[in-house]
Amino acid sequence: RESLNDAQRLAGVGSFERDFVRGGITWSEEALRIWGFSGDAPPTSFGPVTARVHPEDRERFLAAREAALQRGNGSIYCDFRLLLPGGEERAVHCEYAVTFDKNGRPERLWGTAQDVTERRRIEDALRRSREGLARAQRIAGTGSFEHDFATGWTEWSDELRRIFGFASGDGVAPSREAVLALVHPEDREKFAAENLQTGPGSPTVSEIDFRIVRRDGTVRILHRHSEIVFDAAGRSARIYGAVQDVTERRAVESELQRRRDDLARAQRVARLGSFGRDLVTGETEWSDEFLSLWGLPETAAASEVTGVRLTSMVHPEDRAAFIAGRDEALREGGSEPLDFRITRSDGTERIFHREFAVLRGEDGRPVRMFGTVQDVTELKRAERELHRSRENLERAQRIASVGNFVHDRTTDGREISAEMFRIHGIEPDDPRASLVFLQSLVHAEDRPDVTEFRRRALSGIRPDPIEYRIVRPDGAERILQRECDLEIDDSGRTTAIFSTVQDVTELKRAEIGLRNYAARLDSILENALDGIVTVNAAGEIAPFNPAAEKIFGRLAEEPMGRPVGILMGKDYGEGFAAHLGRHVAAGD
Repeated sequence: RESLNDAQRLAGVGSFERDFVRGGITWSEEALRIWGFSGDAPPTSFGPVTARVHPEDRERFLAAREAALQRGNGSIYCDFRLLLPGGEERAVHCEYAVTFDKNGRPERLWGTAQDVTERRRIEDALRRSREGLARAQRIAGTGSFEHDFATGWTEWSDELRRIFGFASGDGVAPSREAVLALVHPEDREKFAAENLQTGPGSPTVSEIDFRIVRRDGTVRILHRHSEIVFDAAGRSARIYGAVQDVTERRAVESELQRRRDDLARAQRVARLGSFGRDLVTGETEWSDEFLSLWGLPETAAASEVTGVRLTSMVHPEDRAAFIAGRDEALREGGSEPLDFRITRSDGTERIFHREFAVLRGEDGRPVRMFGTVQDVTELKRAERELHRSRENLERAQRIASVGNFVHDRTTDGREISAEMFRIHGIEPDDPRASLVFLQSLVHAEDRPDVTEFRRRALSGIRPDPIEYRIVRPDGAERILQRECDLEIDDSGRTTAIFSTVQDVTELKRAEIGLRNYAARLDSILENALDGIVTVNAAGEIAPFNPAAEKIFGRLAEEPMGRPVGILMGKDYGEGFAAHLGRHVAAGD
């Protein structure tokens, strides 16, 4: 009996027996320990025993015992928890067996009680571990597998089955043929070849990307990582692996690569390079275009692209500002943009535009620097050329007294040339300089014409040129000529108005003087007593006065346009023609 007690203690299994004929219950030492009773005062009935069963498990405990007392049920088992007087909770596995007399009444009840607390703890931990692994695999989209080469046994996780589109099972893997049928036809040879690399000398670890086509037609990209374990003889014993659904990741990587390519392409087009430097580790990154701008090869190593080397390429006259801007960025977190010149190794000079930004850590110290460098050589040349063109245009407008303005009706922006203001008697920097003020200078009698001109332009009708007067702030009256051109969209709406205004005051005065001179000349010709004949440079007769009509006996219209010699005779006519020719040739 002592040996039995020792064995039960080692196994954590106690036994008990109830005699329904003589009465009483017999308990082993281990059974009393499990139930928390002393060997000096063992329970004589099941009442105290039942009282220590966890309230949530008590009904199940009693039902199992009653079932055991029913003939024909055979052995009955039950799992339940005990709550001992000190508060300790134990997990117990109990089994019952009953013998009956010839009348079917129970004679004896035998039972065993096993303390499975530690086993339950281990099982619960294992279950939680498996659930955690399954959850982690589900979140990561990663399934696992294991294969024994000796027995051919293979186990798949539920997540691996889900990834391939198989229903969850008991861990048993689908057949190799079923798996291979799902592999994309273009990847099938690669997948099968990877599976065959299991002999001596094969790589211990292997990785492969392949596609599958699920039964519903969806295509997924999978990444498999496997490791082979060899036995002492060098033969493949087991292979462990993980398969991850990387479809979304590959799509993101592809999109990221596309964006990087677009960025590189945009940088090439814009002639703009970028760089970043980790100020803690000293690690520096730069775009290919950054290297290209400085005339460095794309394959240049970090040791070849140093601050010292780049600074040495900066034009001597710009080097101090270049260094000061970098120091200011580190000190202040940024610096003013800088234009500077460099001289490449091949001797070419370029103009760069640089901007900085610095990222600081929680302690306020700079941890990373970002920057861009753009080649603005052509832009600067174009700006200089544009500046010269504007100066030439302003000079030409000043000489010709022509001003212009543009009204962008889409943005309501207005651009007025400096000469436009000067024509109206004010300087461009005058506080009054505005289109509204210029319009207020229009002569009161001419304002209706100017208003109609503007109305037609705004309505999409190109108006005819007009002349109108203005009264300058100093009281001087000037005559202006205005013309305009229109930009009209497909809907017929005027989107922009381009106008020129020229001061024609002196021209108008000259025209008036010319008309007065012509009138006086006509009066002289009409009233002169002497005959006057006018000829042009070709020696042809122009109109002559009434006195000449009387002298030659011809009306002025008759010889009009004919050689003047017809009025002089042949000899005098030819001599006069030669004389006139000499004066014309001499520029007289």
